Amino acid sequence: MAIVSGDWPAHSLLALKRNDTTYLPLAAFSHLMGYDLYVDLGNGRASGHGGLSGGEFNLDISASKAMVAGHSVPFDSALIVPLSDDIYVATTLLAKWFSLSIMSDMWGDMSIKRLENQQPSHPEQGVPATQPVQAVPTPTISEAPPEKTDNVSNAIEDQDVHRDSTVKVPSPEDGGGVVECPNPEPVKVHEEPTANDGVGDNGIVPELKPEPLVQEVIVGTSEPSPLNESSAGVMQSSSGFTDDDALLCLLTLYRTPLSDEFMIFATPERSYIPLTEFSRLLELGIDVDCNAKKATGYVGRPGQTFLLDIPGSSVSVSGHACSCDTSRIVVTANDIYVESQMLASWLSMHIEVNRLNAAVAVKPFVPLPLQERIAREEAGGNTWGYGVYQDPGYSRMKFPYSVLNGASVDVSLRTSFVSRSPQSPQQYNASHYTRITGDLLWMNTHADFSGQIANSSDPGLLIEDGRLRLERVDPDGNLLGPLGAKTIAFGDLSQYNNLPLIGTAVIGPGGLVSSYPISSPSLFDLVSLKGYLGPGWDVQLFRNGALLDYRPSNSFNEYEFVDIPLNYGVNELQLVFNGPQGERRTESYHYNIGQNMMKPGQWAYQASLSFPSRHSLLLNGNTSLQDDSNRPGPLMAWKSTLGLTEWLTFSNYLASAKIKGVNHSYLGSGVSGYLQSMQIDADMAFDTQQSSKAMQVGVMTSIAGVSLSGRYASLDSNWVATGGSVGYRDQLEVRAGGIRLFPFIPSTSFSTDYRRQIIDDEQRNESWGISNYNQTFGITHSHRIYLQKQMLYGTTLETSEGTSSFSWMNGALHWTGEVNYQLHPERQWNYLIMSGNIDLGDDIILTNGFNYNFPQQTWRALLSMNKQGRSALLGISLNYNSDSVWGAGLNLSMNFTREPRRSSWVMDGSSGSGYSAVSAMAFIDENKNRQKDESEEVIPDVGYFVNRYDHPATSDSTGIAFLNNIASNIPANITLSPATLPDLSYVAADKGYRLVPRPGCPFELDFPVWITGEVSGLVCEVQGEMIRPVSGIIIEAVDADGKTIGTTLSGYDGFYDFEALPTGPITLRISSEQAEKIGFEGEATCVTIPSNGGYIDNVRLVLQKKNQNRTNTEEL
Repeated sequence: MAIVSGDWPAHSLLALKRNDTTYLPLAAFSHLMGYDLYVDLGNGRASGHGGLSGGEFNLDISASKAMVAGHSVPFDSALIVPLSDDIYVATTLLAKWFSLSIMSDMWGDMSIKRLENQQPSHPEQGVPATQPVQAVPTPTISEAPPEKTDNVSNAIEDQDVHRDSTVKVPSPEDGGGVVECPNPEPVKVHEEPTANDGVGDNGIVPELKPEPLVQEVIVGTSEPSPLNESSAGVMQSSSGFTDDDALLCLLTLYRTPLSDEFMIFATPERSYIPLTEFSRLLELGIDVDCNAKKATGYVGRPGQTFLLDIPGSSVSVSGHACSCDTSRIVVTANDIYVESQMLASWLSMHIEVNRLNAAVAVKPFVPLPLQERIAREEAGGNTWGYGVYQDPGYSRMKFPYSVLNGASVDVSLRTSFVSRSPQSPQQYNASHYTRITGDLLWMNTHADFSGQIANSSDPGLLIEDGRLRLERVDPDGNLLGPLGAKTIAFGDLSQYNNLPLIGTAVIGPGGLVSSYPISSPSLFDLVSLKGYLGPGWDVQLFRNGALLDYRPSNSFNEYEFVDIPLNYGVNELQLVFNGPQGERRTESYHYNIGQNMMKPGQWAYQASLSFPSRHSLLLNGNTSLQDDSNRPGPLMAWKSTLGLTEWLTFSNYLASAKIKGVNHSYLGSGVSGYLQSMQIDADMAFDTQQSSKAMQVGVMTSIAGVSLSGRYASLDSNWVATGGSVGYRDQLEVRAGGIRLFPFIPSTSFSTDYRRQIIDDEQRNESWGISNYNQTFGITHSHRIYLQKQMLYGTTLETSEGTSSFSWMNGALHWTGEVNYQLHPERQWNYLIMSGNIDLGDDIILTNGFNYNFPQQTWRALLSMNKQGRSALLGISLNYNSDSVWGAGLNLSMNFTREPRRSSWVMDGSSGSGYSAVSAMAFIDENKNRQKDESEEVIPDVGYFVNRYDHPATSDSTGIAFLNNIASNIPANITLSPATLPDLSYVAADKGYRLVPRPGCPFELDFPVWITGEVSGLVCEVQGEMIRPVSGIIIEAVDADGKTIGTTLSGYDGFYDFEALPTGPITLRISSEQAEKIGFEGEATCVTIPSNGGYIDNVRLVLQKKNQNRTNTEEL
């Protein structure tokens, strides 16, 4: 549809029609009307001045609200349609917001007039807002027939976009003739979509969506551009500009400065932009031929061609040719100068010339390739490396094991009361659980005890279970010398590294030696990518959709990303290459790494011997806890893993056990590898004593964001694992996750799984399920429906059930719920579970819950409160059910850890026996011996960082800070927080310390603090009788022992500054190596920093050429 604004020329714009409502593109409409509006399509916002006398205009689509001249104007969201190229607004809203009269007849002819109380203001031309505007004839505008219209968006139904095939504009020469322009077509500006649609500091959407429509403006009519009537039709004199017309400006592209030496010419009526320099700075690709008075090229991208023919009075943009007003173009010997507003209409951008501030601001309607590159540079500058741990070089602290050291004790006491009826007696029960950790016999010891304190039938103390484990752990693998063990353990061992198909490797008391990693590593290996990068190109590195790094083009025409981490799991590395003209191509690399893979050449092993027939090391077999007849006899197991190549890992297994009186000897092996995005695992095992075998294979991959996995296992009918019978003979599992059936709802995903299990020839089970995960209005909810089929001795039983759950958090409230229902064979509700947590403050949590069983029609309600104190955790609970049974409970938990410096016990309300602690002390090390002497003062209120995280503990009046809850048996980096030191001259003697803490043994760590000083001055050069400052000179600070303790570089004015120098005598000298290279020499200068620190300034270092007599610089 073509529109006209009063005395302004006709423009062809995209118009969207839905039912009886017409929508116009806001960005193009504001440019046509002379409004200064910026449309942020990515965030659904628009802001600026809309010719409003009362103030600014702001639009927020998500809030369905507009601010017009300081007044809030709500609107119906159906009256605004965001598309890929612009925000389309109903004409009724435009008329209301900007005080316009928009009329349309039955043929689609439209005229736009401003109401009397609104007049546009154009500060650049100096026209007052109240200046009368000449009336011009209203043109006749026809709408194209419906069969000639374009379809803009398939996503919006019943919305037809129409565009005039003929735009009728009054012509001065013929008194109102018709200039016909062809119907333009959309122009592709991108070949593929990108992942980032955020808005950068330069005010653009850095990554465009595929194939946005270029803002279309038909220019060059015989009518003047909408500057003001006083400047319309004024021919620039052939003599050119005067010196007074020259204006040196700052050119900015949104908020990004491009040049502070952009020369324009500003006459009293108009501003003229140099086309050559403008194209060069914005990288438009327009070549200017001043002799031929022509300009050719493209507007940023080759597809958007540009042709200016001044002798022919025509201009063509993206293939759309129209006449141009040559009176607003000046050709000089060096460039072609175009009036700013006419140039803006050609290039589909807003150009604002501020003469008072000598600034030119450019805001394109469609982001230019330069804007996109600037956004990529900003995003690349905000990356913080690859997330790989870098050793900071802290001092390594040794922590030897001892005969008896430290102790950390967890104690939990639970008491409950139950009453069934007023006539029945009350029942009570009291239980305890205790864990003790610390060093014993040069091993780290874990002892657990639990049992009854008293109950209704037996009031005596009873220890029902007790376990003891002694171990040594070294993450660096320095145990047992050349064996490189990382773990040595004896006693009651937990299940370590199970053997595929064979079963559990360790059961019950025994011994174990292992070189496997202490904790599951996240980093598998490093990879580097390198290649050719043409001039003007840049490349972005993404991993799993997240930006990792950025490289611009360089003089070597190459890029290199070094040591990219490959984590366990899916690694989808993508290189996105961006060209200077908006070109784009991608390269992808896929690595799907299983958790059991190892680096090439790395080998790990585990050997164990255990006795499952015994319940624990402290207590013999207890049939009340487990049937010993099902426990195997002595179990010997071996497992080793070797990384063969980067993509292949080999494992082997051995085991021997006596199960239910039958000997079994197992031999197995397995391979793990990946091929691009596919991860493959395969295992096979044999029981040589019973002549049986088992095998399994698993596959995992990801396709188009959907994760796929499958596993198949087949076992002989007489196969028995170390833990007993497996329970099936054949099993198939398939799963697909991350399925997005509705791409327009990113918070919704689906997954499905299938499982088939064959137990024997007469028993078979099958199940299939589908799950849905959503987030709606801040509520996370999931739904799962699963079908089960059981075939037992010729009888088939089919059932189907479903479960729905939700979770909602709002400040201190957290509510969860779950409901289960049956769909087949009968439809019924099964149960309902509701619970909620309320944070009351002061570490008090109130919890309530409700359970209901629909088939039995029974319910149970629960109310509890927990208080987390500094010394203990106290919990109280009450419950009542539909059988009139009530109950009450009391829970008390606390931890006691021995502080080694004071030999006192520190109490805590959390369970800390499994964690480590450090007793840190900060003091002023006056003699710099790194040891706390009696006369040296401690520093209170000092904070610390543990593994780069701020620990909540600070030092008390004795200078001691007890840092608890530190992860055990893995390296910990501990540093002093410089911001908490009371004086800027205080500096930690060491950057930090690295140690491996262990449970129950707090480590004493001293942090000596040195008092330092600051020295500054000037580096000068002697030139005859004159002295001038010298930049770029390396100055060294040397202590009394001749050790270089600091270096710095003189600035552009010769100034240098040393911070944090130790107290005492300091010698300042010029670097001898640099002085030799440049042929100068300088005398060393000695200063003394007092013991209480201080600042010494104006220390001058004088350079002079070799063999040159020294002048009296003091007088100079």
